[in-house]
Amino acid sequence: MTINQKTGIQYLSEYKFQILKYWYIILILCLITGTVGFFIAFKSKPTYKSTLTFMVNEDEGSKLTGGIAALFGNIGVGASAGKLNLDKILELSKSRNIIQKVFFSKTIINGESDYMINHFIRIYDLKNQDEEYIYFKENDLSKFNIEEKRMMLKVYQLLVGSNGLIENEYDLKTGIMKLGLISYDEDLSIHFVDTLFNKLGSFYIEKSIERELNTYNILRAKVNSLYGQMTNKVESAARYADKTLGLWQETEKLPAQIYTRDANITAMVYGEALKNLEIAEFSLKSKVPFIQEIDAPIAPITPSKKSKIIFTAIGVLIGGFLGVVLISLLKGNK
Repeated sequence: MTINQKTGIQYLSEYKFQILKYWYIILILCLITGTVGFFIAFKSKPTYKSTLTFMVNEDEGSKLTGGIAALFGNIGVGASAGKLNLDKILELSKSRNIIQKVFFSKTIINGESDYMINHFIRIYDLKNQDEEYIYFKENDLSKFNIEEKRMMLKVYQLLVGSNGLIENEYDLKTGIMKLGLISYDEDLSIHFVDTLFNKLGSFYIEKSIERELNTYNILRAKVNSLYGQMTNKVESAARYADKTLGLWQETEKLPAQIYTRDANITAMVYGEALKNLEIAEFSLKSKVPFIQEIDAPIAPITPSKKSKIIFTAIGVLIGGFLGVVLISLLKGNK
């Protein structure tokens, strides 16, 4: 056995003796930290986790080609829908734009109807820097003062911060998405995810069909305009015929013939435009994503609370570690 090995064995033997000698220090620290862990678990509030699952089906829809492009030029008609982007939907579900829409939706919690954000402020006892409560009476962000904006951002961070209450995720294999919230109030958890699903779905659908809807509206306006022109030409030809009572020279027939010709040309263009409008309508309907709710949260939700046994055990382990460190320091000072 080498000298270094003998020295190491001797050191471990002395260290073991030192720990046994001051065992009561470890015991006291274990009792203290174990008790602290127990009371942390005992005093903790129960939480309620609500989860809503849904799926999004998207179709590339029909591309608008030919007549529409020739009629309107390059206005983005016929652009096909992109593939389903689960990451984009997930980020949208946590965006301030969407969460803000949820914040200022009124709901009944514990028998009181108020904005969702005010319920969070009450339940989580949130105050500003001056230890004052800030409650919201309107939903127009442009009218908020600086304190109201700070409070809104504070509640937003409570939900989406590093340890936020929101737990949104998706399964890459199935494409099923989950909206979840863990809060101190059962009704708040349920109403929040329900409202979040509705606001997220409406926003996503609106933005997904924005281009196609704009194209459809332009084309519909064009069809209405052509119909009006065609009707005017036909009426002009009829009025001219009534005026002459059918008694005219060949040269006097020219205006009526022009009206009739223009009416026929406009009718042809109108027919083509009407066909393109039907294609545009079909494409618009095909482009609308189908957001299907699978399972919605319902009461009662089983509350979750910190385990007294686990937190006591963690406290004991921490106390034991601190005791060993303290004894090591005592041995080093000798």
